Formats: sequence, C-alpha cells, structure tokens
Amino acid sequence: MHIKVFFGSTSDEKIYPPLIEALKVKGINPELHIVSEHREAKRLLSLMNGGYATIGVVAGKGMFAFARH
Repeated sequence: MHIKVFFGSTSDEKIYPPLIEALKVKGINPELHIVSEHREAKRLLSLMNGGYATIGVVAGKGMFAFARH
C-alpha cells in the first residue's frame, strides 16, 4: 500500500519523521513531499495526480501553522 504525505516546509521536520515511521511499521509505503500549497500550487496538484495508485493522502500542518504572529 502507498500513501502520499505532504508538508509545506522543511521547518516541520520534527513532526513528519514519526508519522513516516509509524506508517512504515504498519506496512504502508509513504511518499513524503515537501511542497508549499501557496507558492507551488501547480506542483502540488501534479504530485497529487501523478504516480502510482495510492490509498490516501496525508496533508500535515507543522508548528508554524499554530504560531502567533
């Protein structure tokens, strides 16, 4: 089984490794992509539509999404 995992920034790298490892332990092959939905919308759509069949998509939010500005 395959699943695509999307995060918007490498600044989230403390968050996605445990998720990737948990998926692997469950026998799921994760395909991690770091892509900004705001700056790279066309690339994101291409990645979501391309490649092999997947069982799902995980779109993660990192700590930046919860930071107060």
